[in-house]
Amino acid sequence: MNFPLYLLLPLASSVFYAISAMIFKKVFDSGVNPWLLNFLSNIATCILAVPLLFVDGTHARGMPLYQPICVGLIFMVGQMSSMLALKQGDVSVATPLLGMKVFLVAVFTVLVLNQGVSLGLWAAAAMVTISFILLRGPKGGQRGHFLSTVLYSLLCASSFALCDILIQKWAPACGSGRFLGYMFIEIGLASIIFLPFFGGMIFSYSKKTWKWTSYAMFFIALQAIIMGIALSYFGNAAAMNIVFSSRGIWSVFIVWRFGAIFNNKESDAGKNVMLARLAGSTLLFAAIALVIIKQ
Repeated sequence: MNFPLYLLLPLASSVFYAISAMIFKKVFDSGVNPWLLNFLSNIATCILAVPLLFVDGTHARGMPLYQPICVGLIFMVGQMSSMLALKQGDVSVATPLLGMKVFLVAVFTVLVLNQGVSLGLWAAAAMVTISFILLRGPKGGQRGHFLSTVLYSLLCASSFALCDILIQKWAPACGSGRFLGYMFIEIGLASIIFLPFFGGMIFSYSKKTWKWTSYAMFFIALQAIIMGIALSYFGNAAAMNIVFSSRGIWSVFIVWRFGAIFNNKESDAGKNVMLARLAGSTLLFAAIALVIIKQ
């Protein structure tokens, strides 16, 4: 079986996301306001997306402006939810749970199309339930923080799942690059609404904090652009998201092996907890793959 080379795009995006998640957690621990970080990340994505306006040339047909605006607003909800999940909980818990995006796409497809629920879907649901237990670990943090992390992660997964579907549906007809360009520029402009939530804090952080913040902005923007290009030009959102959901495995591995670089203390929970989280993220990834394969 030939491996489609375009799947290297979501694979790269998954690695960049896992790196950005680690940096986000470090920045949050330094006291950076999540609304400020969301604003700056959206501005960075907006800047990187400007060249996309010109890649389709004159071949791009006109588009209803509500389409990129709609997708952009949903993307903003997902982006903010992901940051709140990372701020509330551990990277090695939140990031694997974000892989639920593909599972939710499959479930929504079954519900909307009124198709029967397959045995594979029930098996995947059981695997997801077990993965939640493994991700939390025997004493993997306070219950309140774990539950809020789950809720924010699921809101994020739902938002980005809908984004993927709408990008694949709308972008090709009017020019994939141009659609993404309008979408991310609209996100940057709309992010002005976050200004009241951080006020003068932008001047209160050290140079070192700003250095790490710039890294976070770059990697989160880069992964968003890469994933958007992959979906709009190649479609196949199901396969794309199976590969992208490997970010959960990358996040646990990075926390475990390189956490000290980011002053991340999650691995202090012990080898058994980290092994359980790695097993949980791997099981969640397998459940997602099973759902897609069985559709």
